[in-house]
Amino acid sequence: QMCHRGELNSRICERFLHAQYSRGSMEEGLRLLRRAANEVNIDEDSEFFQSLRLYAQNLKSAGSSSHGFHSNHFQLLGSALLSQPERFSSTLADLLVTLEVQLHMQSLPTVYMQILETVLGNLEKKSPQWIELEATRLSAYASLCESDKVIEISESLLQCEVTQWRASTIWMYYAFSLFEIRRWDDALTAIHRAQEFAESHKTNDRMELCRLTEGSFLWHLGEVEKARNIYDSYLERFSYSKDFSLGINRVITHFNYAILELVFGDTLEARRHVDLAYAERKNFNLARVMPSLLALMGIVYGRSGEVYRGVDLAIEGLKLTYGRGSNRESQINLEWACGLLALGDLRAEAWNVMEWVNTWRTKTRHARSVCEVKYFESLELGRFERESTSAFESDDYRHVMRFVIKGLRKVQKSVKSDA
Repeated sequence: QMCHRGELNSRICERFLHAQYSRGSMEEGLRLLRRAANEVNIDEDSEFFQSLRLYAQNLKSAGSSSHGFHSNHFQLLGSALLSQPERFSSTLADLLVTLEVQLHMQSLPTVYMQILETVLGNLEKKSPQWIELEATRLSAYASLCESDKVIEISESLLQCEVTQWRASTIWMYYAFSLFEIRRWDDALTAIHRAQEFAESHKTNDRMELCRLTEGSFLWHLGEVEKARNIYDSYLERFSYSKDFSLGINRVITHFNYAILELVFGDTLEARRHVDLAYAERKNFNLARVMPSLLALMGIVYGRSGEVYRGVDLAIEGLKLTYGRGSNRESQINLEWACGLLALGDLRAEAWNVMEWVNTWRTKTRHARSVCEVKYFESLELGRFERESTSAFESDDYRHVMRFVIKGLRKVQKSVKSDA
């Protein structure tokens, strides 16, 4: 029944996973789906199958904190609310702006955007609820690093009447997107504006987040010690906070600190930071950052001497990235994986991928920063610069990811298990 005319039916597959989850046999359900996919020549690494993995993952995370509710309870409630968006738009808007819901739903960003836009269409434009939901859409686009959309929404919202707290948020996202497209001076001006609004409203947590954002600008530009000072100050004060917002920002701080140390400092210190970030998954929903975190962990573990484990982490990160659809995430995570290819002496392959990604970066205006150039140089691929490179058959990043994953498996076979 899951197959129709030689293809897997996604809706039936999802209902099947629901049933298996209710019986407590999710892994068996995934195994059977894997077998069905093989029968109709669907690759386990395909976007279709990865979306089913994410669906299963979301079922598990929803059930783990459901206080006795089962996955079908969530489905029933969601179906009831979404069946009449014009009637329940106000209720849905209140739900969709909560941070916990945002972090959970951004694991499937395309679906999330469709829900946001449908609900927005049923709200009065520039009303308080519309502004809140549009700001949530801004956050979702920011998580995908869709710079043009973030800049467009930010500039529109800054024309509305918003609170100082909201203004600080908008300026912060605006700053990050300006930074992503390498408008360095404008980005630093914008993040300082965000800090002014946060400070005047005395929102300490927002001020901290603005400072952390500035820290990421600084290490990208090579201002390492200034960034370290910001991160050390934050971790000193909030290492044990159980507050949701402060805790998520702590994860991001460890993540960014790990990149800083990997490229500019001490690999073992980078390892400490990625482990601390990863350990927080027991306390917070990290679906939004997990693809990038796992990809970073891959190269950090590899350079720490655990190449076998690093490959596993990198592949898991790429598979999650595969379904997210973010250009920026895909570019960065592919480049982290190239570090493992280089470690496994697949330098020609690493060079081809890095060149392909760099061409893609140019198209999306994500030119390499000081930090990213330094990482590229650390791969020692210079001898391939004058050699002709083999072009990939497709411009689709998923095609390149499949090539990289196959290369990573070769690297793994060439080394002994870290155990």
